[in-house]
Amino acid sequence: MASSWLNFLTILVVMLFGFVSKNNYVRNKLANWIEVYILQSNRLNNALIPKSLTTDIEKKQYLALCMLKKYEEKTLQVNHIFRKRILNELSKHHQKQTTSIKQLDKFNQIDCAIIENNGKSVNTLIESFIETKNFPITIDDINKNNTSVAPLSLTKETLTHLVRDYNSMYYNAETLPIVDYILQTISKNVKNINDGNTDILLPGSGLGRVSYEVAKNFPHVNVTSVEYSDLMYIGNQLLYSCNKNIKISPWVIEYSNHLSVKDQLKSFNINCQDFEHPKNLNIELGDFRKFKINNNGNGKKKQLILITVFFMDTAENILEYLDTIESYKRDYETVHWINIGPLKYGTRPKVVLTVEEFTELRAARGWKDIQCSCSPKEEIGYITNNDGLYKGRYSLLKFHSIL
Repeated sequence: MASSWLNFLTILVVMLFGFVSKNNYVRNKLANWIEVYILQSNRLNNALIPKSLTTDIEKKQYLALCMLKKYEEKTLQVNHIFRKRILNELSKHHQKQTTSIKQLDKFNQIDCAIIENNGKSVNTLIESFIETKNFPITIDDINKNNTSVAPLSLTKETLTHLVRDYNSMYYNAETLPIVDYILQTISKNVKNINDGNTDILLPGSGLGRVSYEVAKNFPHVNVTSVEYSDLMYIGNQLLYSCNKNIKISPWVIEYSNHLSVKDQLKSFNINCQDFEHPKNLNIELGDFRKFKINNNGNGKKKQLILITVFFMDTAENILEYLDTIESYKRDYETVHWINIGPLKYGTRPKVVLTVEEFTELRAARGWKDIQCSCSPKEEIGYITNNDGLYKGRYSLLKFHSIL
């Protein structure tokens, strides 16, 4: 009870500060902080969990489903904020001008796309998961949960990554080149991969398309993916549970850099029935730095292939990630590390390496590069709207190193 009151008072103080602040940036940051704070609190609050859920993984899956289910409601709220700005903050003269170009009609169209595309797809995925997994709750249990929230940016990220990984056009443009590099590197440089003495590990696996392709191409190898985000993890599980087509509009609440309303509302199909969970793929939820491989007490295995994709630069302390990667030498005679990704460091990084520094650091720690390249002239999109005014692209650091 004391904890609940403390949470309430903390949020109340932050809300009051946001109310008196005239800075919209400050207000938005505070609103996001409140959502993250509640998210962390909800993870620890078993009072929110139906008693039918007994394991930790079931409880985390339930909370992630609740957060994802609120996507439609929260995006409609965001769209209505833009609508209200025209109605409440513009002069009659300026309102008339926006009416002449049908600005309010645009927001109505956005509402329809949110409900008919993204909202309906989320419902289809959740209902399929509950049915196929015999998950011990109902959709009503999820709808009744009014407390489990996540920042909209995180639920939106889950849906856009579904498009990137599982829509055929986006996969071919943005994910397939990554998969090709990994598969070619393994086939060329790793020997005896099918001898039963090799494992593959993919930390930071996101929605899981790369791990799916690796497992499918090496069906006799145990492949394990480890994902930290509850929403990304459940998104991967939802995809494998669904045998229907879904349609997602990734830019629907992105209001900048569009040629037309049609471009903003554009949707992409995902044929979920095309993807069956490979039998040799184990999907884990948790912190990669705490993950332990279970060799059933059989001593060291011959080799581990560790694959990092758009992952190393997400670390607050990249040296901790290196420590964890190198710790697998206790369980394997050889560790093959295949990396492909940018060096776009995230929130408050303690160590920021250039390509040259990263290369020198690996050598100093005993790694031997079999291959290493990074060409600024070669770029790859990352959830890029090719018809928009802004396009996000990266040049990638690729290496295969052995310890």
